[in-house]
Amino acid sequence: ANLSNEGNFLLRKLSDHLSSPNRDVVVDSSRTRKIKSKTAWIEGDQAGANYAGARDMGLSPGSGGFGLEDVLSGKASPEVVLIADGAFSQIADDAETVAALARAKLLVVCARTANALTRAAHIVLPAASLAESEGTFTNVDGRVQKFERAFLPKPPVRAIWELLLQVA
Repeated sequence: ANLSNEGNFLLRKLSDHLSSPNRDVVVDSSRTRKIKSKTAWIEGDQAGANYAGARDMGLSPGSGGFGLEDVLSGKASPEVVLIADGAFSQIADDAETVAALARAKLLVVCARTANALTRAAHIVLPAASLAESEGTFTNVDGRVQKFERAFLPKPPVRAIWELLLQVA
């Protein structure tokens, strides 16, 4: 859920182009998230960074599709797995999780830092941090807000939305 709306939109379009209903957005559950909206405190997934934007862009399993939990439990065995944020959760360093994801014939990970998931990936795409990107996100009140790039990433690092355009 750490992607811009633009990155989330491109993930959805890539999934649609491949006729794959298998897509998901995950918020790291290793810590409690709590954020203030106009009227109340919001806890859980809704408080995750741009979770609302990811859902608005269609990142949830489509009809007959599977999500991350289905892949980790063995219910789904996709041939290709694309992880758009290699540090999406502390489970990216969990041996069982990585082994489940690595069962795919092709595991592609966009990442800023190395972890067990990037070491198991067939392809690692060097991703920029949010400070090296620009785009929009949807806040907890449903308002779309723009964010600017603070500094340029060093080549070959690219914003995730740029990497997705190259993959497509």
